Amino acid sequence: MSKGRAYSNGSDGWETLAMSGSSESQNSDAQQIVINAAKKAHEDAAKAPYTYGGNDTSGFDCSGYVIYVFNKAFGDNTLQRVTADALRVGGKFTTEKTPLPGDLVFFSKNKSTASHVGIVLNSDYWIGSQSSTGVAEVKFSNSYWKPLILSYGRYIGMQKSDSLIPLQAGSFPSKIK
Repeated sequence: MSKGRAYSNGSDGWETLAMSGSSESQNSDAQQIVINAAKKAHEDAAKAPYTYGGNDTSGFDCSGYVIYVFNKAFGDNTLQRVTADALRVGGKFTTEKTPLPGDLVFFSKNKSTASHVGIVLNSDYWIGSQSSTGVAEVKFSNSYWKPLILSYGRYIGMQKSDSLIPLQAGSFPSKIK
């Protein structure tokens, strides 16, 4: 078991909070924050249509949804508005062979450039905004999407032990050392 310290900038100033566990358990907490933000955005966008270029709950496109979720999870300027492929190759996500909840799943028809992106919920489902459904949960086994999977990506902020990770959605960030 590893130990670390988290510093909270509460209304009374900074204090040291004892923490234990591996960086994997810290990543799991961060990944759960992404999942919670994804589900909340899904609820807030219920029945909203897919909107090309959309980046709010009145209508999302695929990358707009992902960026919205990560900005809600980690702070407003975590990700800038870019395409699915720019998310994949832009340096904020590392390629992963085995996806975990909160990771991104990239899709491609040409097997080289991502044309669609979603967020891994669990081993069976991912969530994203599709032109046919708006924001929806989709099975990995879906006959349309399964053959189009290009790669998976993990946000670098969920990998580094010295990164800012909110303790819970909507709370202050904590610096893990």
